[in-house]
Amino acid sequence: MTFSVSTQESFGRVLSYGLRSTASNILAAGSLAELKADEAILKSDAFKRIMLTVSGMNFRIIFIVHYKNNDQMVGLVKQSSQDNSQVTSNNQNYETVDAFFLEMGNRFCGEAKRLCHEAFDCLGMSTPYVLSQMTAMSDMHSKNLKSSHHVQFCDQGKALIAGSIYVYSDTDLVLDLPETTFSEQEGVGELEFF
Repeated sequence: MTFSVSTQESFGRVLSYGLRSTASNILAAGSLAELKADEAILKSDAFKRIMLTVSGMNFRIIFIVHYKNNDQMVGLVKQSSQDNSQVTSNNQNYETVDAFFLEMGNRFCGEAKRLCHEAFDCLGMSTPYVLSQMTAMSDMHSKNLKSSHHVQFCDQGKALIAGSIYVYSDTDLVLDLPETTFSEQEGVGELEFF
């Protein structure tokens, strides 16, 4: 059993919109191109990965945020945070990027949960977790995998950040989020207290 094309496309839109909106402060709309990606590109060791989960009663959605932790990304993150402090070491810079993406991952997961809540009740979400370099993308495949989608944001042909969504379920799910859902969301925010 697989999901309908409409449902699969809706999950793909949740991924694209959520990633674009939560990373907007480093992904300047004019400079980065959004492209579909495949797992072969995302298997690269050059990417670090954060895993996030949104779960319902009969399903689990796993999001993977892939990002480059290199000098270019350090510059983008520091520029977006207006951090002009002196850098003491490369390790400190790379830890700053990891911390930025963990926080961004939290916002991303909350945005995805909010969008999916329109179709599903009783949703929970996980805390973002940086995956080990040993975690293989093939580990994401199981018999209950019903849908997957990948997107990347590129600058001058090189991927800087990407996202993957994997939807697992024992039952058929229907998620119908037309394009207008996302255009109506522009500028809408939500404050969540923990």
